[in-house]
Amino acid sequence: MVLGKLYFVNLKEGEQPIMTALSLFGNRCGSESFNHKPYAAEGIRSVFELDEWIEFYPKANAESGIKVMVFKHQEDQGIYLKNSLNDKTPGYIQELDLSKDPEGDETSLWGSFYLHPEEVEPGYYDFVFIYKNKVFATMLTHFFKPNEIYEKSDSELEKLMSQSL
Repeated sequence: MVLGKLYFVNLKEGEQPIMTALSLFGNRCGSESFNHKPYAAEGIRSVFELDEWIEFYPKANAESGIKVMVFKHQEDQGIYLKNSLNDKTPGYIQELDLSKDPEGDETSLWGSFYLHPEEVEPGYYDFVFIYKNKVFATMLTHFFKPNEIYEKSDSELEKLMSQSL
C-alpha cells in the first residue's frame, strides 16, 4: 500500500464514491502550504505525530453521514469488507463522524481528532471511510512519536510520505 492514497472499494461499475477527494491538515508538522494541499485521491498528507490534531476536509457528494474509523494497519484490507466494523473489531483505535458545517462553504472543516501517545504506539494506521454502514475507501497513514518529525522540512516530510508498505 502507498501512504496517502484513497483506495476505493465496494463500488459497482460506473459508480462514483460518495467522497472523491480529501485534504488533511495537521497542526504540528510542515508549513502552511504542506498542510493546505489541494483535494486529491493520492498524495494526501499521511504522516503525523501521535499528539497532532488532524483536520478532515473531504470533497463529497453528501454533507453528513460519512464516518472515518482508525485501525492499526491490517495487511489484509479485506477485513474491513468482510466484517461489521465497530469498537470490538481487532485493531480498532477510534472513530469520527464527519459532517459539513451547514453554514460553511466547500472548504469548511468536517471534523478533527488526534491519536493520544499514551494510548497508542507509533506506527502505521488505516483510515477506513464508511457511508451508510458500507466501507467505500481506505487510506494508509504513518504516525510518529511526539516531536519525532516536528522539525522536518516539507521535502523531508514528502520523502516520508513517498514510502510504501
